[in-house]
Amino acid sequence: MLYMTRTMMPNDADIDGLPSIGKASTAPRSGTLISSTEKKMNAPPVRVLVVDDEPDICFLLSSLLQRQGLMCTSAHTLASARELLGAGAFDVVFLDIYLPDGRGYTLAESIHRSGAKIIAMSAVDNEREHAMRHGVDLFIAKPFEQRAILTGLHELGLIP
Repeated sequence: MLYMTRTMMPNDADIDGLPSIGKASTAPRSGTLISSTEKKMNAPPVRVLVVDDEPDICFLLSSLLQRQGLMCTSAHTLASARELLGAGAFDVVFLDIYLPDGRGYTLAESIHRSGAKIIAMSAVDNEREHAMRHGVDLFIAKPFEQRAILTGLHELGLIP
């Protein structure tokens, strides 16, 4: 990555009164101002685990999230989700409640220990209260809209 450093000296300004831009370097210097756009471009991508037994939902959700610049991995069972959680770090887990080998809630404690946020998903809307009691950060009812997913990620501080 290439960072622009700004050398700001007293009375050091261009014709328009703005500070001069220094030379390019490969690493930011201490005290260097980096815009929020530069921070976003240089920040590591948000890592997402999508746990759902329906491959179409995993595909559609992953496609939406990847268009937002997030890195996605999918699992279709609790067992494969446990394995992936043990092998890598995730920032957020989209967790279906009803999976072929059990309830998604059984992963909640280990997900929270890893520091990841949990977004529970279910076609059974009355699961919302149960999900919140298990410590999920957000519940989204299926079928969901793109706006609900992006708004939820924004509310959790994962995307701008």
